[in-house]
Amino acid sequence: MTGQIPPVLYSADFSGCAAVPHLTEGELAEIFALVLQSAGATIVHSHCHVHGGAAATCAVILTESHAVLHTWKDSGAVNIDIFCSSNRLRALEAIDNMKWLLGARSAAVKQIPRVPPDEGG
Repeated sequence: MTGQIPPVLYSADFSGCAAVPHLTEGELAEIFALVLQSAGATIVHSHCHVHGGAAATCAVILTESHAVLHTWKDSGAVNIDIFCSSNRLRALEAIDNMKWLLGARSAAVKQIPRVPPDEGG
């Protein structure tokens, strides 16, 4: 695959997201998809599920790998995991845009390099 890089997991935890309690499952899914696409992702399939009205999970299969969004309406907490192995996907840009769009008070982002099994690890 052109543009392939060693796989990396980006994991972000947001707190105090002012917009989360006011967004529907569909709106969350649309925002997440648009942010991923604007950061270079190619969406293959996506699915969202609401957990009793208090939380939502959106999983997105990408040509570049996958991304998952978890939200909790009561606390305004959000977790985003973006796993990618292509430099086409600008994961940190997507995370920054989600932070801004959801109105997060704070964010912690981890970048975790992954070693493919055939490279010993």
